[in-house]
Amino acid sequence: MSIEKNSGSKRKVLKGVPKVAFAPIHDGKWEHTPFPSCLKACLTYLGQKYPYHYILSTSGGAFRLVWHSKRWEGGNVDIVFMNKNPLKPFNRAFESVGRSMEIFLNQDHSWHITLDEEYMKDHRVGKNVIKREIIESINNNIPVIGFGVVGPPEASIITGYDNHGETLIGWSLFQNHLDPTHNINEQEEEMYPPTGIEASGYFRQDDWYRKTTGIVTIGEKTEVNKSDVYRKTLEWIVDIIKTPMINEFYTGIRAYDAYIEKLQTDAEFPTDNMTVLAERKMVHYDAMTMIYERGGGASFLKDVALHKDFKNVEKELNEAARLFQDTSNQMEKWWQIVGQIWDNEEKQVKVMGDPKVRAAFVPAIETCRKNDEEAVTQIEIAIKNLV
Repeated sequence: MSIEKNSGSKRKVLKGVPKVAFAPIHDGKWEHTPFPSCLKACLTYLGQKYPYHYILSTSGGAFRLVWHSKRWEGGNVDIVFMNKNPLKPFNRAFESVGRSMEIFLNQDHSWHITLDEEYMKDHRVGKNVIKREIIESINNNIPVIGFGVVGPPEASIITGYDNHGETLIGWSLFQNHLDPTHNINEQEEEMYPPTGIEASGYFRQDDWYRKTTGIVTIGEKTEVNKSDVYRKTLEWIVDIIKTPMINEFYTGIRAYDAYIEKLQTDAEFPTDNMTVLAERKMVHYDAMTMIYERGGGASFLKDVALHKDFKNVEKELNEAARLFQDTSNQMEKWWQIVGQIWDNEEKQVKVMGDPKVRAAFVPAIETCRKNDEEAVTQIEIAIKNLV
């Protein structure tokens, strides 16, 4: 752990916080959900080793599928929308890694999607409080998790500050996808690029407050009861998959139905409008990403099955893991259908307008739906039989 610091409190940067990216940069494995990726990196810097699939699963992210009930919504993928309590995924994850935490939400930010304000009202603060908490944490050599800062309002890592906190420094999974010289238009109001890049690769972000929906500070270590974490997560998996709706979103099994229905509605895919098709592609890819993350859930369930307190339900847990892994594997069928065109954005957009392509992929989603139902049944049996 090393630190770069200028005189006074004008600038301080933590060196060596692990990078996060939508790429297999750690052990050759992909990390697709920003929050568990960022928390994992922060904990690694602090000397705590937790695998991505563990945090992904205890946060609930491995088992989510969220689909807006009224429109094609690019925010579907954010774990903040997967539970009536939007803060629950973060609380669950921190509990599972033995760390206390505090959430500070930007009181001047308005979500364009309905969230349950009851759970959030006590966490709303202004810029001075958020800046103070960031500076205090960095001065204590602890990185901060931000929401937004760079890119959409998903998790990023704040590794330092400059200009007495008026500039934030850190990592974002989106920073390499956004051009710092690009002028933001109204349609891209949530896609903020960094204002610069440090020699270390860290982003620099000025005027960060309006680009940040909130932060999470990492607190003291607490005890972790793995058996208790595993049991609570098993119960939550059932709830996540069986709950049909949260606020404006279809969730769980019901979300599969909505996803399939949309793909089969040809009028939703105007072949002469690349802008609309690009939006459809993004939401479709996000849904595939959420489903693909079941692979991390499968790894988690295999870990649970090996724990001494779950040996008598090992069979059921491993069967649920097999089903979730098959669900994850189904997402490869998209590329089998469309070909290896992941380096050609134009082809990826155009192919969304082909009804035969979409129809060919629907059986894979139906298999995923069936797998999730069967996996939940196995987990419910396991929970019932736990001694």
